[in-house]
Amino acid sequence: MLKRVWMIGLLALAACQTAPTPPNFSMPRYDGFNKIPVNAASVRVVQAYRATGQAPFVDHQFPITIASAAEQWVKDRVEPSGADGVVVFTITDASVREEKLSRTTGIQGAFTKDQIAKFTGRLTVNAELQEAQTAREANAQVNVNFMKTLPEDASIQDREVLLHTMMKMAIDKFNTAMEGHLRQRFRP
Repeated sequence: MLKRVWMIGLLALAACQTAPTPPNFSMPRYDGFNKIPVNAASVRVVQAYRATGQAPFVDHQFPITIASAAEQWVKDRVEPSGADGVVVFTITDASVREEKLSRTTGIQGAFTKDQIAKFTGRLTVNAELQEAQTAREANAQVNVNFMKTLPEDASIQDREVLLHTMMKMAIDKFNTAMEGHLRQRFRP
């Protein structure tokens, strides 16, 4: 009888624990920044990059992909202010590669917290003025490289948070670099 009471008590205690709340990953928005005027009548985004979906690439596993965040950046920041032409933003690379890292072995390994994975990414976006009636030309390319590591005691949720943080880091770097190019080469 005492065994049953203990068993029921343990089950009741286990049922009271709540599962951790999954993080709410949101698209980074830049609509609070000043718009960047470009000397074109319209803007278009071309998603030329296609995720392989196969190891060692993991960009398809991001809660919000880097490519979709770059496209949202264009919508938030770029404002057509010209009479003709179109500025085409072509996303040619938004890849992230995962590399497994070696762990410390032996007695020292029992007391060492290793990094078990390294994530290395690249975002490449080309901007080009097309279909302009005048002889003006404008183009720019932004390459952003980024890297993070994951500790061995990380949970699945920790990994997702790290991937989301990488995406935000990449888009923040892209924001700074592309804004400079657009203000210099594409201004009305």
